[in-house]
This record gives sequence, structure tokens and C-alpha cells, in this order.
Amino acid sequence: EGHLVRDPALLRHHAMAVVRSIANCDVSPHDGSGPQALLLGILFGADSHMPNMAVEDFLKTYSKAGITKAVQAEGLPEQATGKLMRAALMNHVGEGGHWVPDAAGFATA
Repeated sequence: EGHLVRDPALLRHHAMAVVRSIANCDVSPHDGSGPQALLLGILFGADSHMPNMAVEDFLKTYSKAGITKAVQAEGLPEQATGKLMRAALMNHVGEGGHWVPDAAGFATA
């Protein structure tokens, strides 16, 4: 009892409306879209589109224990201070590199 629609713009509009409705990243008791958003993030490689987080302003927010774990996860030796570990991580990633901590990414979800 439906109608066949051959309007690509209309089909695209409604398809995007469905994707937006489930991919809003809010974990809420009302819509529960968080798991769907995580799945879409994994399927479409969202981690690779996130900004590089190996920058001084972001890494300053880490505790010494946190930056130590991040450095160790990259296979780098622990340094004496948090500042040295931040510098080591930034140098390891490089200026054009890309680093996203596991907790901020979609892949580990």
C-alpha cells in the first residue's frame, strides 16, 4: 500500500533523518541511542576523523599517572616528570601525526 519514490533528494533527506535520530551520541533513558552511535563510529572509522589530541593544552589535563599510562601505551619509556612525558608523547606522534587516547575513541567501546 506504499508509493514508489524516485526522488533521490527526498530519499537522501529521509535516510539522513534516520541516521541523525540514532547517531546523536547521547546515552539517554528516552532514546537509548548511545550504543547505536558507538557502533556507527566503529563502522565508519570515526577515530580517524577525530582531531589529534597529542597537543600540550589537552595533555596538560592528564594527571601524572594518566600521562604515564598514555606514554607506556605508546611503548615509550617513563620520564621523571609529567612535562617530559608530554613532550615525549608529542615528539613521538609528530607534528602531522594523529593520536587519540583509547578512552576518547570509538574502537575500544
